[in-house]
Amino acid sequence: MDQVKNEIIKGGTQTSVKVKRYFGAKSQRGATTTEYLLWAILAVLVVVISYSNYKSGSSENETTELSNIIEQTYSGVHNAVGQGSYGTGNITATVYTANGFPTIIKSNNGSTPTAMTTPWGGTVTVTGNTNMFTTVITGVSDDACIKALTNMPTGWSSAQVDSTTAITSFNVPLSTASTDCVVGGNHTMTLIAY
Repeated sequence: MDQVKNEIIKGGTQTSVKVKRYFGAKSQRGATTTEYLLWAILAVLVVVISYSNYKSGSSENETTELSNIIEQTYSGVHNAVGQGSYGTGNITATVYTANGFPTIIKSNNGSTPTAMTTPWGGTVTVTGNTNMFTTVITGVSDDACIKALTNMPTGWSSAQVDSTTAITSFNVPLSTASTDCVVGGNHTMTLIAY
């Protein structure tokens, strides 16, 4: 309705005045630019928050998975081969055949793997060296590396990240772990046990 009848009382008499309406259903169709802008900002915030939560969750998952791999591989090698008689060379297939790896990592070659593939795309290999064995885990992120070093389970005799000095005392302070796991990710962890 474009015209509104308003009654104005002047000097005791009634007069009619027609007033054009500038706001209403007919004059405003669709959304304004301001409304579109607000919806766009809201959409961007939802995407940013979702991505942040995804990255945080992914990092936490990798940290948990790495801890499981480290603990279960240590036990799995001892159960599969026996302590102190690891032979020489790659023993990944022997450990795999004896179900010595956690189920979250997969074989790279059916029943005779030379390496196992981690959920984050890295690899795990186990090599015997007579009375000790070496486990090499690749593709480790900064966060997972730091948490693994500061929470290293008992049994391992040394741990090395990339080309840093091997750690042999596993009450690793956060400052040492942060220095060894420098920003950049994709670390290689070399763990040795007897």
